[in-house]
This record gives sequence, C-alpha cells and structure tokens, in this order.
Amino acid sequence: MLSNKKLEEQFKLTDFYLDMHDFKNMTQLALSSKIPKWKKLFTEIFKSNGWEIKQHLKKYCKQCEEPILFVHSQMLDSTGHYRDFRSHRIQFWNYYKKKIGDLWASAKEHYLATKEAHDEALKIHKKEHQNTEVVCQCGGKYSIRNKLKHFATQKHVKFCALNEDQC
Repeated sequence: MLSNKKLEEQFKLTDFYLDMHDFKNMTQLALSSKIPKWKKLFTEIFKSNGWEIKQHLKKYCKQCEEPILFVHSQMLDSTGHYRDFRSHRIQFWNYYKKKIGDLWASAKEHYLATKEAHDEALKIHKKEHQNTEVVCQCGGKYSIRNKLKHFATQKHVKFCALNEDQC
C-alpha cells in the first residue's frame, strides 16, 4: 500500500500538475486555453479501459517512477508459458483521477470568478485608449476613435498637400 505522501510526490511530477498547479498566477488568456484542453483529457480518463490507462500514464506521467504507476506480474498464457504482464496500479490511478478533478475544478472556478473583473478592466482600458487625445502635425487635435474623421478634414488634407513628406 502506497502512502498519500508518496502518491502526492508522484502526482506533482505529472504533466497535468506541472501545467496547471500555478493557475492562480496565469493570465486569463492562458487559463482559457488550458482549461478546455485539460477538461477533454479529464473526460477521456473516465472512459478509459486498462490499455488506455497504461497509454495515458506513459504519455502524461513520464517523470513519475514506474513502480508507483505500474504493477509487474506474470500471467499464464494459452501455451502454458508465463509472460510478463504490466497493469496500472489502481491506488495511484484513483488518486490521480481525484487530484486532476479537484485541480481542474479549482482552476475553472478561479477562471470564472476572475473573468468578470478581468473583462471589466479590459473594457475600461479600451475605452481610455480610444479617448486618448493626439495632437496632429497639421495643428488639429483628435481622439484615436476619430482618427479617420480627422484625416478627412479640410485642415489636414490641405496640410498634407503642402507637406507631403510629413504625412
């Protein structure tokens, strides 16, 4: 029987943990791309059978110790010879599924909690940027949102006709 401390150490070496453990310090953009990726993986885990579980562990737990992930035994085949057989360790697999579920749910909850505040801050920033006033070389003033209107004004067009090198 493996201790929870040993299971936790091995879980911290998995690709999922290395990618998602620091979700509170990620940007909204990074989280928005990682959450669906790991949700897909999380749903695939629960549909897995023995062979798929072994393939999953080989792919996403490359840094983990093999004796923690797999149990080696021998099995009698149809010819009467013993063959080496490797199956996943159920204790680690159950711990792994639970921890992935908890971490993924926490990341999603954090994303949704901070999304509204992030969107509001982005909206304010965009509005401030659009209202930034610029002084043109022709002597006129315009906000960034009215740049095209300003370039079509008589004052700017006359300035550009006289000073082609500055427009």
